[in-house]
Amino acid sequence: MPIKPDLTIGDLCKILRRSREAVHTLIREGLLEAYNAAPESKLRQLRVTHEALAKLRENHAAKPRQPSQRRRRKFQLPFVIEKFV
Repeated sequence: MPIKPDLTIGDLCKILRRSREAVHTLIREGLLEAYNAAPESKLRQLRVTHEALAKLRENHAAKPRQPSQRRRRKFQLPFVIEKFV
């Protein structure tokens, strides 16, 4: 079984179908764990493991929507009676 390389920010954008800013926000808020692949460099090269991506998907999976209670209109009997009398 070949070893999969860790994912770059661009790879995550394609997988999650989100912008670079949205992926960076997930990392900044701690919802997605990332590490710097080039600590000696002046520019950060963030990488995300496949396990971190699986953890994000597990914790933030879409949940089925609960049916909302229907709002009923209040019947205004006095208004109706005054109108037709």
